[in-house]
Amino acid sequence: MVNCRELAGLIPAFSSLKGVFRVILKLYNTSDSNNTIGKTLVDEETFNITFKGTFDIMNPIVILKSNVPILKNYAYIPEFNRYYFITSIQILPNKIYELFLECDVLETYKEDILASKGLVTRAGEGNLFYDGGLNSEVRKEILLYYSELEIPYEEQIVLVTIK
Repeated sequence: MVNCRELAGLIPAFSSLKGVFRVILKLYNTSDSNNTIGKTLVDEETFNITFKGTFDIMNPIVILKSNVPILKNYAYIPEFNRYYFITSIQILPNKIYELFLECDVLETYKEDILASKGLVTRAGEGNLFYDGGLNSEVRKEILLYYSELEIPYEEQIVLVTIK
């Protein structure tokens, strides 16, 4: 049997694991939307489960036996340090439930996401002075004056005024 806690640092590199894994499954209800970080989790139920053979860590399928109906919509597996949406529940004979889980990457990696810094722009290169929500209007009036006087080139300051 493989100790899941020893694999905790390696799990993000794998999409599937093989072996016998005994883990805790915590089921919850949440009314938050899927794109929320910091979901409110209520009505916790805990189950001891065993994964046997090969399983997908991002989208595991869990089979549970329960005397009460399973009406949860969210799950957490502490040994994998991952949160999951319960996308579907199939009811099988003899009070057996098959839960289809899908990894919630926002909640799973929320500490990394909230600690990250970035510059969001609309162009390929960053622009600290761009405000996409600002309504602006550009009007140009160009006047050309010709002169025979030539300005010698040297470092200078050019002052531009706006009326």
